[in-house]
Amino acid sequence: MRKQTIITIILAVFLLQGTLFAADLLTSAEEDGIMLMREEEKLARDVYIVLFETWHIETFDNISSSEEQHMSAVGKIIERYDLEDPIVNDEVGVFTDAHLQGLYEDLIEKGMRTVEDALEVGIMIEELDIADLEALMSEDLPDDIQRTYSRLLRGSERHLDSFESQLAKYSYI
Repeated sequence: MRKQTIITIILAVFLLQGTLFAADLLTSAEEDGIMLMREEEKLARDVYIVLFETWHIETFDNISSSEEQHMSAVGKIIERYDLEDPIVNDEVGVFTDAHLQGLYEDLIEKGMRTVEDALEVGIMIEELDIADLEALMSEDLPDDIQRTYSRLLRGSERHLDSFESQLAKYSYI
């Protein structure tokens, strides 16, 4: 009886944490979406780190910190569902997804031209995040993933507003 109780408690803990067979609950499209968002949040963070170092605009620094939090939120989903993290090297500018690697390089090239171009890069990234999140959220997702994507979406909308405000200021100078 005591052994059965211990086993029941252990199973209950795993089930409550959502780690037991969690990956079996996701479709391959849902897994792909999680992988995309993990690296897309890294893309934003990495680009903003480089653009802050280049242009010293606080918006880039502040939002890069926020993108780090977004990466962590998606990282928790990856852990919860026992998925393989696509970020095998967290060095700035290094991506597993070849498309995101190329996009990073293109965005950095554009962002290094002028302050206005750098702010436009921020707008482009946030618009991409918003479009991808809205597409992912249009599907029937587990509640925890839907909530996380919803928070990421609200953050990206705020970031977009910040970059648009900054660009308007520089456009008047």
